Amino acid sequence: MSAPDNDRREAFRVRATLVVQVRPVAEAELQRTVDAFEEKRARISLLSHMRYGAEKYLPEMRMIERKHPEIAAYLKFLEQQIEYVSVYAIPAGGAEDSADRGLQTMDLSATGVQLHSRLPGQPGDHYELILQPEPGIQIMALARVVRFEAAAEERPESTALEFTTIVEEDKEALIKSLYRMQMKQLQRAHNEEF
Repeated sequence: MSAPDNDRREAFRVRATLVVQVRPVAEAELQRTVDAFEEKRARISLLSHMRYGAEKYLPEMRMIERKHPEIAAYLKFLEQQIEYVSVYAIPAGGAEDSADRGLQTMDLSATGVQLHSRLPGQPGDHYELILQPEPGIQIMALARVVRFEAAAEERPESTALEFTTIVEEDKEALIKSLYRMQMKQLQRAHNEEF
């Protein structure tokens, strides 16, 4: 994919209300958090990791389906079982005591998020975010506060964060989730017109 197309995909933004866990990361623990990011993310983002791998190896799976349908059926069964385990058996997030978890309205893109609430701190502070754009899909990212905006007539106060650490497959899962969210919003708007 060309750079302009990728930039467009990453800048695509949707307003949504979804589950998010926000944990402040003190400057003193930032490097330790970055170092432990991949291990923690692997536990949290199992389903998005599995779906990314399934899409990546789809051509190989199609070949197996044609040549060995019984093996393909077994692989599909295993894939469904892994999805079941990742959705139902693995606890959501890492629900640490210092994390704030709940529904938040936000403007979300693959490069950052603008929460429609005020987080404590100053621009430049870091947060660990665990987003749940769809049931079973959890995306972990480290983010830096870019700015705070005061409330205006039609707009609540907000905190804009830029992702500083996000795994490519999670970014891709987020882009696809944003696309599905927008499609649902457009369908709802269309149905309300008629």
